[in-house]
Amino acid sequence: MSQKSIPGKPSPLRSAVAKCPDSPAIISEKGSWTWFELQQEVDRYSNGLTRWGLETDDVVALHLRPSPETIAIIWACLDHGLIVAPLSHRWPSTRIEKGLIELSARILVVADQSRYAEKLPCPVASLSDLYQPGVPEGAPLPVESPHISTLLFTSGSSGDAKILAHDLENHLASARGANENIQLSESDSWLLSLPLDHVSGLSLLFRTVLSGAGLVLPGGNDLAASISRFHPSHVSLVATQMSALLEHPDDPLGQETFKAILLGGSRIPDELVSRAVEMELPLYTTYGSTEMASQVTTTPPGSSLDTLMSAGRLLPYRDLKISPSGEILLKGETLAKGSFVEGELQSITDDEGWFHSGDLGYTDAQELLHVTGRLDNQFISGGENIQPEEIEYHLEHLEGITGSLVIPVPDNRYGERPIAFLTLTDVSLDDATIRAQLKQVLPAYKIPDQFFRMPDDRNASGLKPSRKRLREIYHDRKNRLSTID
Repeated sequence: MSQKSIPGKPSPLRSAVAKCPDSPAIISEKGSWTWFELQQEVDRYSNGLTRWGLETDDVVALHLRPSPETIAIIWACLDHGLIVAPLSHRWPSTRIEKGLIELSARILVVADQSRYAEKLPCPVASLSDLYQPGVPEGAPLPVESPHISTLLFTSGSSGDAKILAHDLENHLASARGANENIQLSESDSWLLSLPLDHVSGLSLLFRTVLSGAGLVLPGGNDLAASISRFHPSHVSLVATQMSALLEHPDDPLGQETFKAILLGGSRIPDELVSRAVEMELPLYTTYGSTEMASQVTTTPPGSSLDTLMSAGRLLPYRDLKISPSGEILLKGETLAKGSFVEGELQSITDDEGWFHSGDLGYTDAQELLHVTGRLDNQFISGGENIQPEEIEYHLEHLEGITGSLVIPVPDNRYGERPIAFLTLTDVSLDDATIRAQLKQVLPAYKIPDQFFRMPDDRNASGLKPSRKRLREIYHDRKNRLSTID
């Protein structure tokens, strides 16, 4: 079935090819593709998509690890007006089946079809099935906005998954604003250190296509080795990745000449920022969300230590305000078109068009955003509001504590009281010492009633327990948990 013609703007990939055809577009262990070569590969996958009978607005689910071919199939789908839905490569088969149903997926694209023997709710095609050499069967199809281009799974602190829908202009506006703050050119390269099923990873396709920069695909999970091998000029990291790189014996961050290290994704320990400044690394701290197609605020180039302790200033094409309750409200050209539920879009904004992020924060006199916690983490103890992140901030500034999570537990007198789970580097640290130090910075009602060692209860992704999981652990094992004596 032939693809329908859609009026609109030309493919950003074609624009990149016209601007810098011979510059590296994809850099990997398999070698490099120029922008012209990437477009040729995209055309070959486009032939396959056309012959498969896929039409505008069909959902194409991808269960693929990052590879040059994965990038090519994503651009082929976008050029065809198809909706790309990347799935986590960590998902088990039961979650994949459920996800395909939630997406109303027309097809699942995989690397090796033989690994998907179980019956799934849509056809399964391998990359080789869709690869059709030869002359493209038609001209590139410009896609009109608003046309949904991607569907991304995300979950909040409650753990309830939702699917967010963005159009191409959402992603491009996000990339334009990001590139205006962190300069990127065709002589640069950005390491893809985050998954493509997360907006922070997917967004790099759009930042590089607008700038002509190369996208570096790491080999496996060894970021240090990829940095040393490919020498990227730019990299995005979350706190756990940066901490591991700073502790790596080969000092990959210190040995390389980076133009930008973008740090975000969650609460960033002050110690990480301080160490980066001491090493004179080109650090940028940021705050973003899937709903806003990645970055919302980011620190400017050459920021001081004090500025880097914030989440930065609002980037172009976004808008932000703080509600009377302290919640961060967002809107702008990058805001998702809605939540995808049973094949339909549902609004994620209030009557004035603002998205309620659920994050708490404030802006200072320099218009820098400071994120202080989650609205849904806040609880009331004896009539007083308690924000767990405030307690965690002070705990992690104590010598010997490198990580903490505070949760509420039922209390007959106060309704709920805080307890804390701690990751310690000083095993001799005791309850009395922690309390004495917290009393210098917190009122008594905010000091946790009990301190426990963080349980080694990692999930399938290797991550430490979430607040939700810690509540389950506490109620299941509270008489067997290890306390800080």
